[in-house]
Amino acid sequence: MKNKLAKIVPIVLGFALIILLSCTDYQPMEFPILTCGNRTQTYDPDKYECRASTNPNGIYLKGGITDSRDGNTYDAVLIGEQVWMAQNLNYGLNNTGRCYDDDEANCTKYGRLYDWATAMKIEPKYNSETYTTYGQHTGICPAGWHIPNDAEWTTLVNFVGSNAGTKLKSARSWYEDGIPGTDNYGFAALPGGSFGFESSIGITGLWWSFTNEDNAAYSRYISFYEEEPSTIPSTKNILISVRCVKD
Repeated sequence: MKNKLAKIVPIVLGFALIILLSCTDYQPMEFPILTCGNRTQTYDPDKYECRASTNPNGIYLKGGITDSRDGNTYDAVLIGEQVWMAQNLNYGLNNTGRCYDDDEANCTKYGRLYDWATAMKIEPKYNSETYTTYGQHTGICPAGWHIPNDAEWTTLVNFVGSNAGTKLKSARSWYEDGIPGTDNYGFAALPGGSFGFESSIGITGLWWSFTNEDNAAYSRYISFYEEEPSTIPSTKNILISVRCVKD
C-alpha cells in the first residue's frame, strides 16, 4: 500500500499544480520600459543602468566585465536583446595579438589586433581552411562571452537602423575630417587599424566574425568617411580588432 501511495502522490501533486496555474492570473516577470537619454527600452534595472557620465544613451551592464585571465576590465552595453562589449578586446597574455605600430599605448586605447585563428583560439592552419563548429564560439573572449558570427553582427546593425556606422562610432578618436560618430548606444566603435590591410588607426575599424570559409572570414568595417558599416570577406591572416558579445 505504501509503495502505491509513493507512486500516486507525485502524480496527483503535479496535476494539482497544473490546475492551480491554469486557474490563476500567473504571469512571467516583465521588466519595465525605461528611458536612458533619448532611448526607451525594456530591461532589468537590477542588471543594467543608465550612466550619463559615460554616455547618456548607453544602457550599461552593472559592474562591467573583469577578465579573470589578466584583470582587464570592460564596459558592456545592452543594444536590443544583445549585450556587447563597449571596448575592443585587449587580451595579450603569452604575446597574443599585437598593438598597432607595436605601441602599447595603442593597445590600451584601441585594443589588440589578432589574426583570425588567434582570435578563435584554434590552430593556425585554420587561417587557410574552413573551420566548422556548432553553437557559440568563445575564442579568446572571456568566459561567458563569445566571438559574434556574421548573423549576430547583422542583428546589431539592423536594430540600430539607418546610418548604423555613424550611430555605433565613438564620438572621439576618429579622423576629424570624416563623418563624426554620434555613439547613440554606447557601443563606442574605435578605429583600431590593422596589420595586412589598408587600414590606419583613426581612419577605419575592422572586427572579426566567426563566420568563415577557406582562407577568409567575414568582418565588419567602419570608415571615418562612411555612414554605414560594410561586411567584407577578409583574409584570415590579417590582424584586426575583436568585439565580444554575451552568451
